Amino acid sequence: MNYKTDDLYPYPYIFKDNNSPENPIIFIHGFNSQPGVFKKIQNYWTKNDYYALWMPGCSGLELKNDHKPDVYFYAELLLNFIETHNLKNIILIGHSMGGGIISLAYKLKPHLFAKMIYLAPMNKTSLNVKDNYFDTYFPHDFDGFIKYMDALYFDISRFKNDEKWMKKYRMLFNKEDYCNDNIIELGKSLPNIDIMNDIESGMNKISVPSLLILGEKDGVIDRDECVEYFKHNIKDCQTFWIPKTGHMMFEENFEKFIEIIDSFINCKSSIVSIENLDFSYDKKNGVKIKKLNIEENNITVLLGPSGSGKTTLLNLIIGFLRTKNNAINIKNNPKIYEIGYIMQENNVYPNLSVFQNVYLSAKNYPAWVNSARLNAMEDVLLLLGKIKLLKTIKHKYELEINKPKQNKIKLTYLFNKFRFICSVLLLPKFVVFAHCLEHLRLKNMFKKEWKSISEKLGLSEYSNKKACLLSGGQKQRVAFAKAIIKKNKLIILDEPFSALDAKIKEQTIEWIIEIKNEYQLSIIMVTHDQQDAVKVGDKIILLNNGEVQQYSNPEELYNNPNNLFVAKFIGSPEINLINETDKYFEYIRHNNISINPSGTNRIINKKHLGDKIVYSIEYNKYTVNVLSNNNEFSIDQCVGIEFNKKDILKFDFEGKRIYE
Repeated sequence: MNYKTDDLYPYPYIFKDNNSPENPIIFIHGFNSQPGVFKKIQNYWTKNDYYALWMPGCSGLELKNDHKPDVYFYAELLLNFIETHNLKNIILIGHSMGGGIISLAYKLKPHLFAKMIYLAPMNKTSLNVKDNYFDTYFPHDFDGFIKYMDALYFDISRFKNDEKWMKKYRMLFNKEDYCNDNIIELGKSLPNIDIMNDIESGMNKISVPSLLILGEKDGVIDRDECVEYFKHNIKDCQTFWIPKTGHMMFEENFEKFIEIIDSFINCKSSIVSIENLDFSYDKKNGVKIKKLNIEENNITVLLGPSGSGKTTLLNLIIGFLRTKNNAINIKNNPKIYEIGYIMQENNVYPNLSVFQNVYLSAKNYPAWVNSARLNAMEDVLLLLGKIKLLKTIKHKYELEINKPKQNKIKLTYLFNKFRFICSVLLLPKFVVFAHCLEHLRLKNMFKKEWKSISEKLGLSEYSNKKACLLSGGQKQRVAFAKAIIKKNKLIILDEPFSALDAKIKEQTIEWIIEIKNEYQLSIIMVTHDQQDAVKVGDKIILLNNGEVQQYSNPEELYNNPNNLFVAKFIGSPEINLINETDKYFEYIRHNNISINPSGTNRIINKKHLGDKIVYSIEYNKYTVNVLSNNNEFSIDQCVGIEFNKKDILKFDFEGKRIYE
């Protein structure tokens, strides 16, 4: 196994460069294991860059400096690795103890992660079965090692009956790897209700697609209890168990395991699902959609001519207009105020500073207040040490905010109680007391987040500037900041570029794409400008007369239109008609036509578009428009036209595409 080391990270790790830095995979191993345990998937997977970290103290890896074998330290180590290596949109995989570590990491920095995968993970239900396996955790000899392995596999006999396997592991077994001070300290720390509560609070925060895979019979996990527990604690979690496997399911049935993983990683989740939508203001105007799934983490553009239904559909999605049959479903069922809505005239308070604009949004949003208070309480506990009474109050606060109906009075009471006890405990130590109270002030909680967001959104230098003094593009950034601070994952933009000049528009398009990737946002926007739609959109929904004509990426819309309306609406110059028969019309795109100086087709017009020229040329009885870099040809000159027949698109007289 080839391990890497570098100046950025103090311990060995595995890196497989698949030339695909988007959505890198990071694997975190289990108790007293190491990254090589996942070697099969490491060798198999070629679609994403792959990392696997070795947690110190496990499998004989020495701890450095004053590091201690501890799941909280491991979570911080993971986050340190991610940030020093500038990784984003991560697919995080945790096995056993690693499942607990990834929940703790998500709790601290949720914006870094795109998907979570749990393999037989450590969680609160593990405490119910710990007596079945805990005594085997620290084997003194090879027979004890076999008992330890027995808890991990569905059928250990197939290994015990394999002489080569037994001989190999008998030689490799080293008591010091399984029974040293570090591993005993780590193992004894894990069956702890406080740790499990912290892991659970991390799970409760997860808003990205998640996957749980279990074995049929696991000596460390109660399968059925674990499935119910994950369904209850993670909003969007798929669950699978693989027959005739145990804790090491990826070794015992790799084919089924990789089938599940492959499907999950490559699956595009929907942020909005529409089915049997039939809405109209009157008999003439409306929107009618049989089925449409808008993909998550994309910029989706609603495009079409005036009156096509763009704005109506946008208002239906956000909830300003209501459907009769609940035809529109948004992931996690957000309330209207949990969707970021950015209008043409940006919703900012003109006489307040940028800082005050965003702070007001945050402090009036209960979910942000609760999250900020929890983080502040955690900071104080880290500062003071784990004082049991304060930790109990924090846990009660977490339980309350995870209830379907929160008691606002109780939450305020618990937080004020936490502050009061801090003041009683720390009043004699004035400096520490003042420092803790600073942490627990709402505006200071906000400042901590604002520093990061304002830097990423390019608003730091305007923080104290009144919103009325900002440009249109800057106001738009403030509106985005108000949505991002509230952790809105769905952002709605209504004609965001209409009031911007050309240069600012280009910068804004680039900026929106960057922010979407940085914060894993799903953005749905309306525009009337196809050029803007093509530049900014991952996917485009092209509407006409209230119906979806095509939903695909810009390239597909241009090269493979569903019908003649799509073919004519997308592209400039417009697609060229070059022939008609008694059954169909033939069209071709200008970029599939080349011009040469020898021919009989007369140039009837020539128009300069900056560094490009549009030639209008007679071809048969039609006029063909061709975009060219060549300025040699002149009006009335005869030229030749060449194209490949495979590039011709055919449409019937109703405009439907004819495929051959």
